[in-house]
Amino acid sequence: MNNDSSQHIGAIPPGETVVVAVEHPDIREALEQSGVRTRTVMLDSIGQVARYAGSRPVDLVMLPEETGSQVVEDLRSSLQTQNAHGQIVLVAPGGIIRLTSPGPWQGPDAPPPPPEDDAAEIVAALLDFSRVGRLTGLLGESSAIASVLRTVSRIAPTSVPILIRGPSGTGKELIARGIHRASSRSENPFVAVNTPGLSESLIESELFGHEKGAFTGALNRKEGVFEAAGEGTIFLDEIGDLSKNLQSKLLRVLEEHEFQRVGGTGPIRVKARVLAATNVNLERAVEEGRFREDLYYRLQVVTIDMPPLRDRPEDVVPLLTHFISRVCTTHGTTFVGFTDDALEHLRGYTWPGNVRELRNLVEQVILLHPGEKISVGRLARIMEERSRDPMNLPTKTGKTPDQVERELIFQALQALREEVADLRASVEVMNLAGRPGEWGDRIMPLEGGRDPSDPLHGSMTVPLGIPLEEIELRLIDETMNRLKGDKKRTAEMLGIGLRTLYRRLEKLDEMKGLGEL
Repeated sequence: MNNDSSQHIGAIPPGETVVVAVEHPDIREALEQSGVRTRTVMLDSIGQVARYAGSRPVDLVMLPEETGSQVVEDLRSSLQTQNAHGQIVLVAPGGIIRLTSPGPWQGPDAPPPPPEDDAAEIVAALLDFSRVGRLTGLLGESSAIASVLRTVSRIAPTSVPILIRGPSGTGKELIARGIHRASSRSENPFVAVNTPGLSESLIESELFGHEKGAFTGALNRKEGVFEAAGEGTIFLDEIGDLSKNLQSKLLRVLEEHEFQRVGGTGPIRVKARVLAATNVNLERAVEEGRFREDLYYRLQVVTIDMPPLRDRPEDVVPLLTHFISRVCTTHGTTFVGFTDDALEHLRGYTWPGNVRELRNLVEQVILLHPGEKISVGRLARIMEERSRDPMNLPTKTGKTPDQVERELIFQALQALREEVADLRASVEVMNLAGRPGEWGDRIMPLEGGRDPSDPLHGSMTVPLGIPLEEIELRLIDETMNRLKGDKKRTAEMLGIGLRTLYRRLEKLDEMKGLGEL
């Protein structure tokens, strides 16, 4: 069924929103009352609806009022695998619409939902909310996320500059791309510029282009991003790091809607929309004279604040579910999941790296522990090891992407060299342990100090004939006990790296759990 009789919600063109419904007279009446332009698929049963919604993005599902609550919840899980903000409503006799979740009316800053008999307002708002959620890819069930989506829905059709603020890893570029997709500019280019990744000598040319001969090496005329974007959208990431000189030129672009190429003489009209993002406190930067006050006010005509993950713990599990599904699909693996106490641990974690940190954690856990159910103990060890690894810490360095890439490669090679050294040392120890007459039935690597008060003074008896792996695990266990759980010192005394120690501790826990140690 196609219902194109109304112009009620012009921001949603025909065919771009999808409604799935059970064939039912009350539902047809509600759709006719709403008059909202949709692509509606009528199916014969709720089972068909579930299969349809689980295989492609759907914005709204309409069911008869008598549908049971458990059926609704099961369908919601299926629906959200394709569209995290897809909505479900129940339709009563006369086309009365009953909500099954707060949807766009969630949170203290939200307006109250329309009356249940106002099908036009309800359907239009639900479609707009779920469509924007789908276009942004923003995940979460919190009121903070609902507030962001409401703002995007209101400002996407406009052309005003938008400032997106928030810590690193909260999804600022994700929102910028969503605004572009939800706007009338969606068929035109979206150009993202990482301003800290460009040197002062290059960024002006990158933004505004240059004429042939404008500077040494300018062999040809080059278009900058403001010109290349055409009537699309330009996204300037980390705008707070721009030099004062470029701040002045950007202000002119925003106020006069024109610019000049480097070395050029004539103005070029700006047609693109400008979105900017920062994790810097611009108010403080203005007070300290590091950021132009007039540019600050020009950029913040509309401001979107992206909430850190620690402020929305109710979004951790939905995000977790999404990332698990995506990683397993990408890598063709399976993952059992997390225990309840592990999930509680994740909800209470502060997430300094925000959503990016959660995504990276999920990928690490799935790839290193496929087919396992992660307990809170194992999770705590994984997260402790990550916190000690500088490659897992989100930091702002001001370095170019090439510099960062080279440093990460160097760190990875260093870590690999340590792993090889650990492996060689382990092989040497196990070879010695297997030589009769040299070690006998005793292994004595724990005489770390000659002082009898030293916790490592003495020896450890190991029966002959047990597997070498078990000897190693018993040695680690005894050393940990004597050093009162000090992992760093244990690794140092045994001559292995922390990563190796953590892997051995996981194996030790498994064997203890099975009663093998």
